Amino acid sequence: MKNADFHNNINMPILYWGQYTASRLELAEPLYRLMSGILPRRKKDAADYFKMRGARYPISMGPDGVETAPGILLLTWIGAGGWLAEHFWWHYQFSGDRVFLKKHAYPILKECALFYEDYLQKDANGKFRLLGSFKRCPSLYCKHLQNSH
Repeated sequence: MKNADFHNNINMPILYWGQYTASRLELAEPLYRLMSGILPRRKKDAADYFKMRGARYPISMGPDGVETAPGILLLTWIGAGGWLAEHFWWHYQFSGDRVFLKKHAYPILKECALFYEDYLQKDANGKFRLLGSFKRCPSLYCKHLQNSH
């Protein structure tokens, strides 16, 4: 937590990385409870703001899932869902617990995947690109990325 909010870019996920290889899976339960508990809100926000299916987890949020990031660049960051969903997958990989997979992991994995699927668009060549990445990208870095594909 920073400024009384959760930062989902690296600050929160990194706290749990060691639990899987240390066979201390139970220590990630607070993360699972939080991410599962706010899933309905994250689905609603993805539908209302992005007009997309699935769930988008923000870069920073309060314990109720309300986004706390200032500025348009942070408000549109889409990376947190993948990072957070990965923890649910790791729990299953390290435990083999099919009940956990069905009850906890699958709903998060599914909703994050649906959001990312809707975020992809086909360009003129039929290649999938992230929404907006081929329409308008003012920086030299983005121009380099577009020319390298």
